[in-house]
Amino acid sequence: MIYQNLKVALSLFLEWKTKSLTGDIDLHRVLKTDIVNINIEADWDLFISANPETLNQDAAPLIKLHDLTYDGYDDPLTKVIQEGVIYKKESGMFSTNWKSFTALLTGSGFFHLLNSASDKNSYGIPELSLDLSECTVGPLLLNDKEPEEFIITEKSVGIFGREVKHKVCFTTF
Repeated sequence: MIYQNLKVALSLFLEWKTKSLTGDIDLHRVLKTDIVNINIEADWDLFISANPETLNQDAAPLIKLHDLTYDGYDDPLTKVIQEGVIYKKESGMFSTNWKSFTALLTGSGFFHLLNSASDKNSYGIPELSLDLSECTVGPLLLNDKEPEEFIITEKSVGIFGREVKHKVCFTTF
């Protein structure tokens, strides 16, 4: 008798919880759609018109990122000396997909891979940054005969000090 009552109670609880979660998922979908459909410029104009005292653009114009100066901003080692598109093999044992990146090489020997979809004038945060002085760059194994593909190996990274290899390529697919 107790077993049957518990079974019914748990069944009702799980049914109620499922309806609750389904409602939450539907609400999240609606919110995601609403956020994606927001017109950023119209929203900004509405904010400015509703809060004119908050931002007085006449008294203090907005500063653009490339106008900022800071200690070391003009250091030659931070300047990009080479930039281009590069393809990196996605990680995974059986992965055959290549992902496009904007590659930057700085004067200090750092190699940065940035999402190619981002605005090239504002680089953003790199998806991968390597200090090439701590890496080895070399050809693929003998059975991989593509001359435009090569491996960048990070020395002793991770908890157990294992090497991490990044397979990259210059060609377009």
